[in-house]
Amino acid sequence: MKTRDSDRITFDLVAQAQALFKQQVTDPVVLQHVQEMNRLLTHWQVRTPVLVASWLLVIVRNELIPDNELATRFGNRALQIARLACKLIFTDIASDTVRRGSPKAAYADLVR
Repeated sequence: MKTRDSDRITFDLVAQAQALFKQQVTDPVVLQHVQEMNRLLTHWQVRTPVLVASWLLVIVRNELIPDNELATRFGNRALQIARLACKLIFTDIASDTVRRGSPKAAYADLVR
C-alpha cells in the first residue's frame, strides 16, 4: 500500500509532538500514563489532531512552551483539543465556578 504525502506529514506531526513531550516532561509516571493513552489512541485509529494533542496535553497543562509556538508547530486544532482535554481532565466537576457548561457538551466538542 502506498503512503500518501499527507499521511507522511501526519505521522511527522505525531513524532514531533512525541519528541517534544519527552524532552519537556521527565516524570516517569506521567510518561507511562501518556504512552498508554497513545497506545490506545493508535489502536483505535483516532484522527491525528487528537493523537498529537494527547502528547501536548501535559506540556499545555504545565505551560512549558508558549501557545503561539505550539500552534505554529502543530496547528491550532491540536492545541484547541489539548486545551479542551486539560479542562475535561483537570477541572473539578463538583465546582460550578470552575466548570462552565456541561461535560457532555465539552466532550462533544472534543470528539468533533
